[in-house]
Amino acid sequence: MVCVPRSKGCAACLSKHVKCDEVRPECTRCQKSGRRCPGYHKEIILKHYDADGSRTNSFKSSLEQKDHMVRRSSTNCSKGSKSLITDKLFSTSPSVVSIFTNQVVSTMIVAISPEWQVLLPSQRYTRIWLQEVITRAESDTLLRSSARALSLLCLGITTGAQDVMIVAQSNYTSALKKMQSVISRGNQAFANIQSAAMLLAFYELLRPSSRQAWIQHAGGVASIMKIRGPAVYTKGFDKICYMAMRNYLVSDAIISGTACFLAEADWILQDEQAQEPPEMMFRCHVKLPGLLHDIRNKTADQSSPQKLHTKALALREQMVCCFHTWVLSKGSLDAFPPSCVNSGSLYGYAYKFSELQSLILYCSHYASLIVINNIIMESWEGYRLRFMDECNKAAAEIAACVDQAQSSLLTNLSLKFWLQAAAHGCAPSDASWFMNTIQRLSH
Repeated sequence: MVCVPRSKGCAACLSKHVKCDEVRPECTRCQKSGRRCPGYHKEIILKHYDADGSRTNSFKSSLEQKDHMVRRSSTNCSKGSKSLITDKLFSTSPSVVSIFTNQVVSTMIVAISPEWQVLLPSQRYTRIWLQEVITRAESDTLLRSSARALSLLCLGITTGAQDVMIVAQSNYTSALKKMQSVISRGNQAFANIQSAAMLLAFYELLRPSSRQAWIQHAGGVASIMKIRGPAVYTKGFDKICYMAMRNYLVSDAIISGTACFLAEADWILQDEQAQEPPEMMFRCHVKLPGLLHDIRNKTADQSSPQKLHTKALALREQMVCCFHTWVLSKGSLDAFPPSCVNSGSLYGYAYKFSELQSLILYCSHYASLIVINNIIMESWEGYRLRFMDECNKAAAEIAACVDQAQSSLLTNLSLKFWLQAAAHGCAPSDASWFMNTIQRLSH
């Protein structure tokens, strides 16, 4: 609230709380005392009220005070000390915290999924999940720390403010400590714990402390989901979590070298979306980690190597078929992607998709194709010439998407997951290209 003092006296009389005769340009009292009258400039008083109407604090603001604040702020920033956004600032009033946090979180949600109307169902769920998480964070300290860390990081990335990212790192560290504390106490709020773990996985992908740090968080999400069972994830907030996280869990399984539990029949989505091309593509991708595990480990419960060979080729053919079905649903093979421009990228050209979800699906297909082609080439002879050329073309297609992926944090996150999966599924000589591309997306 902003208000102005009712008294019209000069500044000297107001400060002494005496009556002023308001003679211009100098009042009589100042003339008699021989001092210079400071004039009739009125200071603006800022009064802050909580939701219940009680005043919590007031701040007088004048030009001198503003200059002092600017000088002090500049000094703090130049020393590279702490951001102006500190817990001390937050502690002034709960309502100030709420307003600030809501605004920062809104920035994060828009930054991660800006084009609501063109998002795939699974990506719409990501946005709905984020909005629901923020509501739950009001009463959960672990979620609040995790959401604040990711929100401040997104704000820092979009504005280029390094001091904000420093505070984000502090909140991330705090969230990790709270996570350890919650788990050690045997807390049963599984939905909130898995949401917090996924927020921290997103944080690590956007600002990695190590190449594999996000896998620990994603693995924690998978463990919680398996403990709770598939029946929990058929409706409400838990289904939102399932849809928002499932693609990332597939990538995690590929990198970890384990079968993805989401490929089991009980976890497969059974609703009106089941026959849509994007859903059919996911059903192919989710089988990939298990196939890789079986081929590389030659598990005893599998049939002969020949049957594994047949299974691998069948899955690859199914992946290509579903991809072509999806492309044809968008227009035609010749007209997709819709535009191609010259670029300074690795292969000299870049794609410009009209819809961000198309970019994500496009990249996920080619990353998966690289993974399955390489495991077939490693395990059986006679495919290297054909599949190596196909892998090179797939890498070129992914490279053409990187420029646009950097324009949205959602596509940035999704592409990083698939690139890491491809890096672990391809030949060691090719892995460096994928890791370098991931580094490029991180800047």
